[in-house]
Amino acid sequence: MENYIKFNKIGEGSYGKVYKGLNKFNNELVAIKKIRFHNDDEGYASFALREISLLLEIKHPNIVTLVDMVPKINKLYLIFEYMLIDLKKYLKLLLEDEFISQSLLRSYLYQISSAVDYLHRSRIMHRDIKPRNMLIDDKGVLKVADLGMARVYKNTPHKYSPKISTLYYKAPELLLGQETYDCSVDIWAIGCTFAEMATKNVLFKGSSHINQILVIFRTLGAPTEDIWPGVTTLPHFLSEWEVESTIELTSLSGNINDQGIDLIKKMITYNPASRILAKDILKHQYFDGFNPEALYYYTES
Repeated sequence: MENYIKFNKIGEGSYGKVYKGLNKFNNELVAIKKIRFHNDDEGYASFALREISLLLEIKHPNIVTLVDMVPKINKLYLIFEYMLIDLKKYLKLLLEDEFISQSLLRSYLYQISSAVDYLHRSRIMHRDIKPRNMLIDDKGVLKVADLGMARVYKNTPHKYSPKISTLYYKAPELLLGQETYDCSVDIWAIGCTFAEMATKNVLFKGSSHINQILVIFRTLGAPTEDIWPGVTTLPHFLSEWEVESTIELTSLSGNINDQGIDLIKKMITYNPASRILAKDILKHQYFDGFNPEALYYYTES
């Protein structure tokens, strides 16, 4: 660590605190993630090592880059490229009547979807997509970060832990206890993140797992076997949850056009098998006329 200067704490990722730092050799800012291990932290260590192994394999302009690793006794420092702020903090900095512009909104969604499409084509589920894990700079660049929950998935049905993702962005199949799931859980989270970017409000804001389910049901209506085959057999599904939708997604249209609303609906579809794929998000009509080549030269005035 003598090559780096560690400054103030700027956040916490999965299994580690993150600090702003400086590379003393090239004077470039870096983000330093400090992971501390204890004798009884075998599970903790396995998640950290999984993140490292994935970061060493992947390379995409919209996924944060791991530039160095510094092992120490009972701890490990991961050195990442530095980004200015996370998307959650940026949204909180906006004035009450201020919103992300339509052009930047499309740009951010495209960059998130491009990164997730790359991960899915590499057979990797991120499993913790949310605004806090989206890092941005002042040039319009967005990078997906924190692969601490990420997992390589199999092409055949396979059981994984449902105890992943952050509550507000957790897909309904996870809330209902389904253990056999796939990368469609990331698509649900992108839909929630897209809505939050546009409105500055969490789309589904529950206070517990049970309440989160009810909040989703009050917005979309309770799922049935007709629209989601097998839902009534999931461990946490209760037959008395016959909740009718009381909220229309069109209420988001203040900062999202009709094409954007259509895209959100395709992402937060109950049946995981019916959710839009990341590669098809990029082809959706919401991006008609959008030029991906201009992504990294855009600065919001």
